[in-house]
Amino acid sequence: RGLDIAIDPMLGRWVGGVRRATEPGLAPGDLDSVGLILISHRHPDHLHVPTLRKLPRTASVIGPPGFAADLAGLGFARVTELAPGVDAEVRGVTVHARPIRHGDTDEARGLCFVLRGPGPSVLVCPESAYFSGFASIGRDLAPDIALLPIGGFWPASFRRRHMSPFDALAAFADVGARMLIPIHHGAFALSYE
Repeated sequence: RGLDIAIDPMLGRWVGGVRRATEPGLAPGDLDSVGLILISHRHPDHLHVPTLRKLPRTASVIGPPGFAADLAGLGFARVTELAPGVDAEVRGVTVHARPIRHGDTDEARGLCFVLRGPGPSVLVCPESAYFSGFASIGRDLAPDIALLPIGGFWPASFRRRHMSPFDALAAFADVGARMLIPIHHGAFALSYE
């Protein structure tokens, strides 16, 4: 209550040469009251500078090590780089940063977040492969709700960086949350599923 949060906001129609398959569910004006922006990693479908230019400059932005350089000149009130295992607080919401498994490049190394404030706690994992880190999140932070990604998992070798529906269910079981909300599917056709 009282803090609108945007996670990897991306209102663009293209990523590289891939056209968006479905329209965004929001328009820029829907994001006028955002007070906190979370960026999971530096891939352009998650750190989309054209969309970030449309968000309020009064917002605090939190992301992984190295991402602040991509926001240089945008004029946000507060930009914070968090390493995995580090926490931050913004207007009564604690942001617990945890690692993802999405690749070996600096742009792919990133974070998922467990958000704690009044009400249910939420794990937000915008993109990752299935790995043991989900069990650690469940053991250490026990979120109530899990937003887990599904997409980009076929051929099978893509599962080293992305989750299939089966992987998301395994992560959900490891986390021990009460509710699963699948995300990151259908916006861009990134593989053959």
